[in-house]
Amino acid sequence: MRKIGIFATSLLFLLTLSSLAMATNGMETTASGARAAGMGGVDLAIALDTTAINTNPAGLTQLMGSRIDFGSGLLIPSLHFKNDLNDEDGKTQFFPMPELSYAYRFHEIPLALGLGIFAQGGMGADFKLEHPLLGKDTKYFSNIAYMKIAPAAAIQPVDWFGVGLALNIGYASMGMEMPYTVSPSLLKGVTDPSTGMTFGDMFSAPSASGGLGYDELVAKAKLEDATAWGFGAKLGMMFTPLKGWNIGVAYTTKSTLNFSGTMKMDMSAQFNDAFGRMVQGAMAQGLSQEAAMQAVAQQLGQLGIDTTQGMKGEYDAEIKFAWPQKAGLGMSFNFYQPLLVGFDVTWINWSDTMENFDVTLKNGDNANINRLVGGKEIKDKMPLEWSDQYVVAVGVQYEFIKDLFGRVGYNYGKNPVPADTVFPIFPAIVEHHISGGLGYQYKFFGVNAAYEYAVPNTQKADDTHQIASEYAGSESTLGESTANLMLSFVF
Repeated sequence: MRKIGIFATSLLFLLTLSSLAMATNGMETTASGARAAGMGGVDLAIALDTTAINTNPAGLTQLMGSRIDFGSGLLIPSLHFKNDLNDEDGKTQFFPMPELSYAYRFHEIPLALGLGIFAQGGMGADFKLEHPLLGKDTKYFSNIAYMKIAPAAAIQPVDWFGVGLALNIGYASMGMEMPYTVSPSLLKGVTDPSTGMTFGDMFSAPSASGGLGYDELVAKAKLEDATAWGFGAKLGMMFTPLKGWNIGVAYTTKSTLNFSGTMKMDMSAQFNDAFGRMVQGAMAQGLSQEAAMQAVAQQLGQLGIDTTQGMKGEYDAEIKFAWPQKAGLGMSFNFYQPLLVGFDVTWINWSDTMENFDVTLKNGDNANINRLVGGKEIKDKMPLEWSDQYVVAVGVQYEFIKDLFGRVGYNYGKNPVPADTVFPIFPAIVEHHISGGLGYQYKFFGVNAAYEYAVPNTQKADDTHQIASEYAGSESTLGESTANLMLSFVF
């Protein structure tokens, strides 16, 4: 009972820590636990601790008795963004990635049970940049974190084969603050019922035709308190064709995450710019500046826009998101006792879950914005169009002296982010990771430490950018350093 109490207390503690997390293969962590981190994330065919719950639950059958593994990674990203107006580093941030897992392998029957909590991944950035409309010190911020609680069971019907299943109960949080750029066509409010002309038509039409000439519109947007629960499962199998040779396969289902939160929208800068263009147009007809301003205010009033009410609104936000399915194959070799070598290949289906960022905003509370968009609801899709990712990991462990282990590893995952949607608050572009670590086991107690370095990668955006013109031709850079520590207790 004492072990269960310790585990439950630690579980609650880790749930609070998991509000921040970040990862390196797209949004996925490269490894679960310090042992695997030291070996480049190799874990599908190696089961030396209870993190197998999160990697290949069939590996639990290779443990014996009771075991608790507790630890955390600390990830420090290094970000940089450059365009015509900016050449800035992102704010230094520290992202804890906690893990806690417990398993019991029965002696009498070939059954193992386990329970774990894992920081599965996420993404984050924090910049203050100059925006062509919003000005200097504009906030560009994101924090997406995903953790999961996973109960697991595994059986070993014969000596050479085991199979395991883990249920994934996922919890995710999301916060964002950034210039929100949309097409003028989003303004569906009708200005002329006789022709069906909308505010979008008015804002996008060239000035020669009496329009305002906008290709895109920008608001300050801030997403707060967005959270979601998701459910899925992981199925794993472990084969031992020969003593010292393991083959592991694992498949993880997609977990749908429908976020609910609050979105604050400020269209003041855009509206002021539009007002100025309208005034300039009126002055070109011979009116004085004061008369032109009065005429424009009167014109807007006739269109249902009260300039005294401003352009700041708040919405109930719903965001459709999902953590992708993935499948992996791994092998490990331990024919020479001090030497353990592992190799993994994993496919991550980002193209299914990161095609678009679907946003629905409801119950808008600003009458002016509602008039512009034609109601209290806004539906929009931000294009992302990530590609699927194949991750290759190679790792080596060597026992220098009894119970003292050294590890090295390499992990490669091709950047899934296309050049026409890369932008600074979704910086998931690193590819190469180099790692090393040490481990020591003393009777019932073990300690493992690892360091992982993600080589900085710079991606240049296309000159035609799908999200916003400010990112056209820009450069985003991301590198990462991660330190991992894990303590283990065997009972």
